[in-house]
Amino acid sequence: MSSRRLRIIDLVRPHWKALTIALVAVVGETLTDILEPWPIKIVIDSVVQATFILDDESDFQGMNEEWSRWFPDQPPARQGAQLPIRPKGMRISIAAIATTS
Repeated sequence: MSSRRLRIIDLVRPHWKALTIALVAVVGETLTDILEPWPIKIVIDSVVQATFILDDESDFQGMNEEWSRWFPDQPPARQGAQLPIRPKGMRISIAAIATTS
């Protein structure tokens, strides 16, 4: 009867792919916790003015609802415009100006 020491590497080696994926998931989760608030939230909080173009004027109410969701407190100044042409597939276009701190 031969006695062989059990090594951790012998246990881990068959599962290296799954363990690598788990490690990447943990690192990704940690990075999202570190980066909160998300960078997009930082940009949105810095918007001071926006211009939007709607393809259909009947979408204005929906635009107002969405605007209130993204900017619940102190929304930036905004202006709307209508183009004389209708670019195919474009329902809305938004241009925003943000400041840096």
